[in-house]
Amino acid sequence: MKTHNANREVTKYLSGSFAGFLSGNIYFIPNRLFMPKELHHTACEGRNLQYVGAQLDSLSGGSISFDRESAILSTFGEFIERYSASFQSEHSHILRQGISYRELEKTENVVNFKYLRHYQETQFGQVNFPFARLAPDDPIDWVKGHCLLHNESFYYPAELVFLPYKLSGSQHYWAQTSTGLSAHITADLAMAGGYLECEERNAFSQWWYRQDKIDFIKYDAQTILRECPSEQIRILFANDRVKLDVYDLGEFSNVETVVCFLQFEYKNHPYISIGCSSRFSKEEAITKACLEAYQGIDFAILLCNKEGWIDDAKDDFSKLDEFDKHFAYYNKFLDIRQHVPIYLDLLHNSAGYRDRLVQFPGKVSRFGQAEIQQKATNIKYLLTFDVATSDARHCGYHVYRVVVPGFHLLTGNYNTPFLGFFEENEELFTHIPHPFP
Repeated sequence: MKTHNANREVTKYLSGSFAGFLSGNIYFIPNRLFMPKELHHTACEGRNLQYVGAQLDSLSGGSISFDRESAILSTFGEFIERYSASFQSEHSHILRQGISYRELEKTENVVNFKYLRHYQETQFGQVNFPFARLAPDDPIDWVKGHCLLHNESFYYPAELVFLPYKLSGSQHYWAQTSTGLSAHITADLAMAGGYLECEERNAFSQWWYRQDKIDFIKYDAQTILRECPSEQIRILFANDRVKLDVYDLGEFSNVETVVCFLQFEYKNHPYISIGCSSRFSKEEAITKACLEAYQGIDFAILLCNKEGWIDDAKDDFSKLDEFDKHFAYYNKFLDIRQHVPIYLDLLHNSAGYRDRLVQFPGKVSRFGQAEIQQKATNIKYLLTFDVATSDARHCGYHVYRVVVPGFHLLTGNYNTPFLGFFEENEELFTHIPHPFP
């Protein structure tokens, strides 16, 4: 599907023709006072998806962009990537169900077992921890994907690819996430998007869980405007109705990765929205992270004022079992900000800004086998799984799940953080929930 006619194509499929993805409409969300007038914020929804074979009942998607058609395209793309990932039935030809790692590796390429260890040993001993410890002889379901670095097929647990995944057995071994799901108009762009999301979550996890023993690299809006004099940056950062701060996570990532915090006040209540992005250039990462922070303005206000849903979590973090609750917590209970080094730096360290963007050498600057092998030496496998449904393909979308075994994942459930790829004896900042939306 060509980008320039995305609006026409998406409108056609919204109206109930061949694909019929959406039972509802696409929504154009009005810009609040805090938003630059040039931004377009859209959302969509689909219901009753179980009747067409999905493993879930409903889905939504949302996006923000500098023009209307790009916002529609991105919103529909976010919906389609999650829609496609829920159709395991369309991929039975690459599934191996109910077979152990030890048996499968006798005849097939399988990702090394150590890369399936998403939890630490101490977590399995915690009361009410819901996941079992996987052993090499335990039968599970596997799906075959392509490894970009080895240029060969490898098997990987299906539970970590499809979302959600209905098991052939009854035991779950991991929490499921959407990390690495990406839809785009070409296969390469979809795979690149999935890879970048893996880098983003891996970097954010290391930055958050190690925040009490690292130095922060922080830029204010004036530095961003001076160092990145593009029109899009001007639109985003030359806005005195909000306060924008950007933290550079480049030391934790093979690509440029940043977190953007956006502070604003609404009805005498101080809010903070957050966006995070990995891209192949720092300016692109800053732009995307800031867009996501703007997208979170309405979300922050809505969730903070939602009654009765996280009140019990004020003194019991175990109640925080989804990303929305994590994001809302920092806006609903303001005192928690004073117990987190990142927020203390954000709110009180006005002298901690860098006056130039830090340049990290050796970053991956494009998606491709040769450059990733040369520059991202911590990556041993880069797995790609084509999960597009036939109707997604008919719309012109390519949909992939990209997995980088060994990278840290991020979960919205405070009770089950993915800590398995940190050292067992490393002191991590896990006693307070992250704010990732």
